[in-house]
Amino acid sequence: MIPNFLRRENQHKTGEMKKAINKYIEHFGNDLITETASYSEEEWIKILNYCVENNITIWEYWGEEYDPKADY
Repeated sequence: MIPNFLRRENQHKTGEMKKAINKYIEHFGNDLITETASYSEEEWIKILNYCVENNITIWEYWGEEYDPKADY
C-alpha cells in the first residue's frame, strides 16, 4: 500500500505544505512542530498561512506558550 503523501494525486498538497512550512519558518523561526499533530495537510496549510498573514505563531494560535525545553 502506498502512503497518502506519496500518491500522485496528493503531490500538489505536499508541495503546498512544504511552501507553507518554509514561509512560516522564514517569518517566525524554527519553533514549528508538525509531526505529532492530528491535522491533515490541508488543515496545516490553512493554519500556517493564517499564522503568517496575521503575524501570530502556531503557539499563539493554539493558545499555548512554546517551551524549548519541553519534549513535544
